[in-house]
Amino acid sequence: MMRNVFEFMLRLKRKTVAIIRTAVSIIRTSVAKPLYFVSAKSAFMRLFALALLGISSCTYLGDYELSRLDSLEIQLKAKRQSQQDSMSRLLEITGGRELPTDEQLVIPEGAIQGDFDGDSYSEYLYLEQPSPDKIEAEICTTVLKSNAALTDMVFNSCRSSILNIGDVDDDGTDEIQLVTSGTNSTWLSVGLLAYVNGKWKHCIDPFMINNAAHSMKQYIEKIGQGKVKIYYHDVSENTDFEHPLSKTVRVVK
Repeated sequence: MMRNVFEFMLRLKRKTVAIIRTAVSIIRTSVAKPLYFVSAKSAFMRLFALALLGISSCTYLGDYELSRLDSLEIQLKAKRQSQQDSMSRLLEITGGRELPTDEQLVIPEGAIQGDFDGDSYSEYLYLEQPSPDKIEAEICTTVLKSNAALTDMVFNSCRSSILNIGDVDDDGTDEIQLVTSGTNSTWLSVGLLAYVNGKWKHCIDPFMINNAAHSMKQYIEKIGQGKVKIYYHDVSENTDFEHPLSKTVRVVK
């Protein structure tokens, strides 16, 4: 008895689902046309058909809502996984360090990139140059700054530039060329800096070069094994500013 009832209900459900799917198909293809039940000639049959349509609609829409919820759940799971992956990647990039503030994330024009503190992650270095009125008055103070927790270096210079030379002594940190000069001077002072024990340090004795007759920008070249090649001028040795002298010096930290 119960088996027969179950089979009847199952057949009824299948038929009603078929009815509502057909109705939905008709509505989708012709939204402006009203839906009529021609075979329901009596009011009772019309009510029965509407009730049947209502039952079918509940079944169909219920299935649709469950399918929609399943789809949303899948999307949310994918989004959560993407966020977890992004956070894992971010922690990997920063080495678990505290994330920089918005101010620290601003990278000024002319900044250079490298691993200057040996933590296997890149930092940015840039120069905070003196204002034009200070340069005109030749009261010049420049600051070497970074977007990481590196100590600033303050020095006197009206015109300055920095350049990443690379890891000249293979100790895991990049060194930088620092060029400084006065307001209108063609003589430049060149140094090689490294970040050692929480502060910037000169690795070689600073030297002079005159840029009046050449267009060089890099005056220090990495050789290897803790040595660099420098290009310089010395008025006691030559006055040919177009062709600088060169020599090899050892880096000392």
